[in-house]
Amino acid sequence: AEVAQAAFRPVTVKEVLAAVGPKAPQGDALVRWKLSQGGKVSEGKFQSFAAWLERDLDLRVKLLGDVMGGTAAAEGKVSEILDQGLSSNGLYYRVRDGALWIGPLQEIVR
Repeated sequence: AEVAQAAFRPVTVKEVLAAVGPKAPQGDALVRWKLSQGGKVSEGKFQSFAAWLERDLDLRVKLLGDVMGGTAAAEGKVSEILDQGLSSNGLYYRVRDGALWIGPLQEIVR
């Protein structure tokens, strides 16, 4: 039978982690796992990118210091998209305390 219009709901990160159960990564390992997932972002400021990470990946993001600039439209691993956007703006990220910290080097090493 022909399916005229398929309506598939995407699986959320929370659903995947719930399915994995007690074997799911936690803390910093969970942040790194989320960064290894695929994603697609539109061109925009880092504040919009951080909001996307928080909404779609349920990832805590801390923007430290003067975070200016943004990301180009990209598709791929979230960590690669993040690396490209940050390196072109002189910014860095660090995984710490179960969150993703983004900012100038002097701010994230404290």
